[in-house]
Amino acid sequence: MLGIGFADTAEEIDEVRGPHNSYIYPLLNTGVIAGSLYIGALVYALGQGIRKRWTPWNAYAVGLATAIFLYMGFESLFLGGLSVSSIMLGLALGLLLYSPEADGPVTDIRSKFEIR
Repeated sequence: MLGIGFADTAEEIDEVRGPHNSYIYPLLNTGVIAGSLYIGALVYALGQGIRKRWTPWNAYAVGLATAIFLYMGFESLFLGGLSVSSIMLGLALGLLLYSPEADGPVTDIRSKFEIR
């Protein structure tokens, strides 16, 4: 229920290597509650991307995220790492969650911030 913590996962489950699955790894390390919240956040982001107005750019973002989510089934990566895969995951989630209708189109950096 609480997970094993961020110890050596392979040693804890009596295997040579830890799980190479980004959906099982958080559940083992952080427990059922936190692991489910992590996986739920990924599903929420994908759902937000699919529900947006369908444009070629949105299709690219959903396709990229879907490809990364499939890749996560075979490799362990987290949203906080510095690997290329983790950075691509963060980029894909940001593209899924960005909404020009709610946030307004980005036309100029000065339109978002008050510069003095």
